[in-house]
Amino acid sequence: MVTQADPPADMPVHGAAPEVQPCATAVGSGRDGIDPKGVIAESYRIDGIGAAECRSIFLDWVLSTDMPSGGPATAIIALLTRHGDSHPDHPMTGVLRAGLQDAPRRGRRGGRAARLAR
Repeated sequence: MVTQADPPADMPVHGAAPEVQPCATAVGSGRDGIDPKGVIAESYRIDGIGAAECRSIFLDWVLSTDMPSGGPATAIIALLTRHGDSHPDHPMTGVLRAGLQDAPRRGRRGGRAARLAR
C-alpha cells in the first residue's frame, strides 16, 4: 500500500497563492512619487555607468513619472538634493543638472520657403 506524504512546509498548497516577499531593490531605494520605478536611485548604484546610459534612464524617468505641479524642475531639484549632493561626480548628477538648463533657442532650420525666398 502506497501512502501519500505531506508536502514540504515551504511548498504552497494547491490553490493557495504563494507568499510574496518584497524585492530587495524596493527596500530603501528611494521609490516614491518623484522616482516611482526607482530608476534614478538604481542608476546611482550601477558601477561604471556612463553618461549615455544615464540619459536613457533619465528619459525613461521623465516619460514614466507624473510630474508635480511645479513641473519637472521641481522633481529634478528633489532628486539632486536626494542623490546629487552625495555623488557630485556621478554621470547621473550631470544629466540631472543638464535637465535644469533651458533648451537652446534655435532659429529657422530651412525648408522650401527658405530656399525660395532669396
